[in-house]
Amino acid sequence: MDIVPETCKVILPTAPQRPVTLNNGHVMTSWYDIKTVDRPKNLTLEDNRTNYSQEEILESVQIVTKYIDEEVDKLGGDSAKVFVGGFSQGCAVALATMMHYNKGVLGGCVGLSGMMCADIDMASIDVAQKKTTPVFLYHGKADPMIPCDLAEKTYEQL
Repeated sequence: MDIVPETCKVILPTAPQRPVTLNNGHVMTSWYDIKTVDRPKNLTLEDNRTNYSQEEILESVQIVTKYIDEEVDKLGGDSAKVFVGGFSQGCAVALATMMHYNKGVLGGCVGLSGMMCADIDMASIDVAQKKTTPVFLYHGKADPMIPCDLAEKTYEQL
């Protein structure tokens, strides 16, 4: 049984190897450094962003954007045929990539068990254009790493 139609191409990049503070600095596959998962009640998305390396999130956005640019070129410039998505950290990077992507409107963004970790300068993006990009976010209530309320705040922000 074919899961993906022949007209669909799926690219699943692996995050770079880097030290992760949360795991005692051990080098592992990670889109960005996580400093802590301690989250007091009523934590805002803005305050939570200090728990993650913003520099490494932007580096990861650049990695994913390179893949997007290559595919858009192969599609004759039609960015609306390209979707981005991810799980957990991949979700955060997909959301940040969608927000930073400035060469057209993407076809959509799919995020599972993640949240917006990137510090996005909303004044520097075309918010009206971003609102035309379909977004599907799914988050389980029993997720031990990312509280459901932060996932909900991500959805509200978008």
